[in-house]
Amino acid sequence: MRARLVLAAVLLNALFGALFGWSLLLEPLRRDLGLSLGTLSAVPSLAIIAFTVGMLFHARLLRRLAPAPLIALLLLLGGLGHGLYALWPGYPALLLGYGGLFGLTGGAAYGLAVALVGAAAPPGQAGLIGLPIASYALTGMLLSLLAYFGLSLEQAAHALGGYGLLLALAGLLLALLLRGQPRLLVAARDAVAQAPAAPLWPLILANGALCCPGLVVMAHSVTLMTDRGALALAPAAPLIVNAGYLAGALLGGAALRWTSARGACLAAFTLAVLASLLLLLPVTASAVLALAAVGASLGCSAAVFLLLLVARYGVAGAPGRFGKVVFAYGVAGLLMPFLAGQLHDLTGGYDLAILGAAGIALAGGLLLRWATRAPASPLPLAPPLR
Repeated sequence: MRARLVLAAVLLNALFGALFGWSLLLEPLRRDLGLSLGTLSAVPSLAIIAFTVGMLFHARLLRRLAPAPLIALLLLLGGLGHGLYALWPGYPALLLGYGGLFGLTGGAAYGLAVALVGAAAPPGQAGLIGLPIASYALTGMLLSLLAYFGLSLEQAAHALGGYGLLLALAGLLLALLLRGQPRLLVAARDAVAQAPAAPLWPLILANGALCCPGLVVMAHSVTLMTDRGALALAPAAPLIVNAGYLAGALLGGAALRWTSARGACLAAFTLAVLASLLLLLPVTASAVLALAAVGASLGCSAAVFLLLLVARYGVAGAPGRFGKVVFAYGVAGLLMPFLAGQLHDLTGGYDLAILGAAGIALAGGLLLRWATRAPASPLPLAPPLR
């Protein structure tokens, strides 16, 4: 059963990770609808906000439904949201379907995937937690790689509708894979009430700060490489960032083998700041390395903060708080790409935006260091299955 839980978690997050491939649909949608890129950019921004709302409520769903019906429901509704544009072509369908329903179910599915791996992890072994977080980048990497070799999505409605159908069918298959698995958080409410009363707001702010450099790079990597004259590498920029994201998520999940949860978080902040500064150098090779490193800092952010929450609040107290901490990611995702674009229009480059994101990450790291100066001992992610 443990292997099935991990497999379901990895596949679930990989399916919803199509959000990282949104930029491939921009030009086809722009031609279909006659809208500006700025107007269409509201769709993924709304999806990120909806994602964080789904994360906030995923623990309640876990307490009410077993994994099999929950995973089928999330993928069915996510598929409906992703494919709504094929049934009702227009900007409102993108906002309501992709930006709203697909983003909302994606956030709840992300929480479910982390909980599935938490239930499968042997006592004291947290390395598995990085697997579903890393798999979220797989679909974006695949789509970016296909685009680099000439894939063209001329019919946006067909692409959105076809992938929506794939999500719905995958929900049925994954539900069969998880048959018989009981609910994961039956006793979570009482355990949370007994958790330590350590303040959560510093972790919320720190998580949003850590994500700022990665969100800027994720949204503007192609233009950033183009500005540096690396025209041949520009189409591969999303692939580079997503590859770094995947590596960061895997290493972040395994961080407790080498350090404490607090140490892993502080290392992630250090990586984000140093990689952002490296990105300022006008050298193509350093820019490629910096893109991967900034992507890695974003990828490991969820894993290391989840480990820190488990260390401070316990196994049962972490899931509900994780949704609140990740909410800062949504706010940063709404603001940072937009502000970076505005600063690029004003200054003709990304240096000011990158410096600002690095400064925010540095401030977040200092806040986290102060708030966790007496860290708790690391705890296992989940009790053993019986």
